[in-house]
Amino acid sequence: MSQQERVTSFELSYDGSSYSQHEMDAALLGKVLMSTASLLDDANNILNGDNSSIDLKVKAHQPGSFEILFEAVQNAASIDVLSTLGLVKAAGAGSALGTVMAVVEAVRGRTITSVTYDDRKAELSVNGEVITCSKNVALLATSPTIRKGFDKLIHEPLNQDGTSTFKSMIGGVEQSLVTKGAEESYRAPKLGQIEKTTVETINGAVHFTKVNFVSKSGWKVKLGSGNEVAVRMDDETFLEKVNKNITKFSKDDLFNVIYRIETKELNGNFKRPRYFIEKVERHLTSSNKKIL
Repeated sequence: MSQQERVTSFELSYDGSSYSQHEMDAALLGKVLMSTASLLDDANNILNGDNSSIDLKVKAHQPGSFEILFEAVQNAASIDVLSTLGLVKAAGAGSALGTVMAVVEAVRGRTITSVTYDDRKAELSVNGEVITCSKNVALLATSPTIRKGFDKLIHEPLNQDGTSTFKSMIGGVEQSLVTKGAEESYRAPKLGQIEKTTVETINGAVHFTKVNFVSKSGWKVKLGSGNEVAVRMDDETFLEKVNKNITKFSKDDLFNVIYRIETKELNGNFKRPRYFIEKVERHLTSSNKKIL
């Protein structure tokens, strides 16, 4: 085993009257094996890119219930697919919604209408409720292929008579558990059109090329890249100070500001980015003209 590899041995177990003889229908077993491989492969491609890989091997079956032993191998530097999905517990995990399985159960089969990403987190809108999780978890939870994989792995088996629980384990220690009656959360939803918004916050210097002293709209700035863009002025304190010093304001003056860029995407189509000035921190000009 290479030192650069992360190797995780885990078990998937189905309990219930159908497995009293430690047997599983061959067609169902085939679906479980294929869906597990596809689920991990799809999740790895989303989290780590097409050039990364995750190898999955099936080991000998253990007696009792019906357990399938797997060994997953991926680059140690890549994002851990199994813990992000929730099939194994991450060391030191503290977030209640730190896994895809936790988010799926919080969504409870409802429609995700939009998701907003920033550098630290993602917010999913579900029937007026906001569910907060990590960006990586949100990427998987809103992926049709990932949700279909959970459908085949959890929903379909638990929806059959004779299957009462699904669980994943490492060395006999339970990692996740879904009981009969809770499987509906794992049914593949009709995700429909999900509007995705990416938010980037930047601290930088700008020139104001167009101002509106009485409204948040109607402003334009020239960015450090030289691009001129329309912005909304959300710093009300700055608006007030500009009004009090209007004769000393010049479009050639340079300001250090905190601004955010919101980019919306719907079904692969990106809308024009929107810019918002959150705070004007400093007026970078000669002392006799400073208003901040």
